[in-house]
Amino acid sequence: AAYTGMLAVWGDRVDRGQVVSARAWAMALAGRIREAAAQGDTAVALQPLGSGVQAPYVAYLRTRIDLIAGDRRRAIERLAGILRYPAHLSLGWIRIDRTLAGVRDEPGYEALLQ
Repeated sequence: AAYTGMLAVWGDRVDRGQVVSARAWAMALAGRIREAAAQGDTAVALQPLGSGVQAPYVAYLRTRIDLIAGDRRRAIERLAGILRYPAHLSLGWIRIDRTLAGVRDEPGYEALLQ
């Protein structure tokens, strides 16, 4: 409910995807995975990679939703996309981020870190 009010005030600002992705992440944490995935996709469409400094973070939250949903392959694909853009989400960050533990045993994860 709080995000609905926030989005009403946010309007059509360029970085609206950041608020939409935060709402999607909250839905995922609440167990509303399908809704979270849909909202996350909306956020990524609003702020696709390459569209600004917040775009990698928007994609990162969508990646975390993939992990909660059990889609490890898609999470690794998203991480690879994120790493193509300069952001705080560097290889070093991905190596130490505990929230990404769910992909560390995936074959593509090690290749991602190379």
